[in-house]
Amino acid sequence: MDEKPFAWRLSGDELILSGRGRDWAASGEAPWYACAGTIRRLTVEPGALALGVYALAGCAALEEAALPEGLRYIGAKAFSGCAGLKTVYLPASLEEVDLKAFRGCEALTDICYAGTKAQWQAVRISPASRGNRPLLDARLHCLGGGGGASAAPLPDRREEIIRTLRGILEQGGDGRLHILAPSLSVPDCPGKSGDCTLLVFPAGRTMLIDAGLAFCRERVLSMLEDLGLKRLDAFLLSHPHPDHMGNVLAVAESRSIGAYWSAGMPPGDAEAELTAYLRAKGTALSRPLRAGDRWELDGAALEVLHPVDPMPETDGGEDGAVNDCSVLLRLTHGKASYLTGGDLYAGMEAALVRRYGPRLRADVMKTNHHGLYTSNSRLWLEAVSPRIALTESDDGGSYAARETAAALGAEWISTGQDGMTLISLDRLGGLEALTRYGRRIRKETP
Repeated sequence: MDEKPFAWRLSGDELILSGRGRDWAASGEAPWYACAGTIRRLTVEPGALALGVYALAGCAALEEAALPEGLRYIGAKAFSGCAGLKTVYLPASLEEVDLKAFRGCEALTDICYAGTKAQWQAVRISPASRGNRPLLDARLHCLGGGGGASAAPLPDRREEIIRTLRGILEQGGDGRLHILAPSLSVPDCPGKSGDCTLLVFPAGRTMLIDAGLAFCRERVLSMLEDLGLKRLDAFLLSHPHPDHMGNVLAVAESRSIGAYWSAGMPPGDAEAELTAYLRAKGTALSRPLRAGDRWELDGAALEVLHPVDPMPETDGGEDGAVNDCSVLLRLTHGKASYLTGGDLYAGMEAALVRRYGPRLRADVMKTNHHGLYTSNSRLWLEAVSPRIALTESDDGGSYAARETAAALGAEWISTGQDGMTLISLDRLGGLEALTRYGRRIRKETP
């Protein structure tokens, strides 16, 4: 996204914005926030492509907002806390509404949409944490009428993905490294559904990284059941947040786990219960992972790049401190590589770029913090230079990060929009990806 700020002016109680816009780091950072108590109407002039993160957050007196034709994206928390917002005029060009864009807008009653009902059904509205429920519950007025052809049904390749990987597991691997990311999204999930990634190594050994939010348990367990996995060779917890460790105990109760790895942060009750249960079942518990740890599985090399001792300070608050302790793991299989880093924030990304530089480079990168605006900075994307950026989220992830990734030549895949995804890497660096809803990507050896 263009980093130049909106030009803005006040006309009575109306805020008028012009330009392409930008994201803001926090509520109240936008320059017009000093006038928030007097702003009752918002008009964004033509030419804007996006209303960025936190753009109007906390403008509690705002009652009406009009966005122009040509605008494609409403950023995360853009109207969060606009308690007085009653009416929003949206363009037919709108493609996506990011997470929690309308959180706290309980007075919202009317959405006046310039397109048709069929077009509205195609707008991607993030379901994450139920943060856009006020938008979905408001009266919808389709000014373009009720006509228009419905979108063609998407293909469903989930069975093909499961059948393919199950066959590979049954034959003891096929010499490639496989990355399977299920979609954990379920209706009315009270939080982010979280991360869950299954790795299948060249000779068939398996490792699960994280296990999603407990609310999404069936999605995790059904994937393992459909694949016929009664045992996992290893489980790695990136960090002890509920949307990453919510189903680990359920996984452990239903199948054996050979080894358990984590950063060994001071455990809360949930992780203490988990490790006690695993120890009783005979799972090998590793010492805390730290930068510099290396080992191999089926000939693939695994290297921990983070966390370090002592842990650097973080400005992300309590959640940010835990997120910035996420295990950053780089796997290499011949010339192919995969990088996964839990929920690292942009500040920690910058520190890691300074520390490692080109060593971060990877063919496939799991985006940090579910692809959100808090992470996946241009600096990080340039350093990693992925050919595929894999996002595990309930939506598409950050619009700005997606645009940056595309400009750098990366394919962006999101489980929230593309569904379950299987990515396979061979030793020479060739890769292929198949998503549930029909995207097929093949990239030859670089």
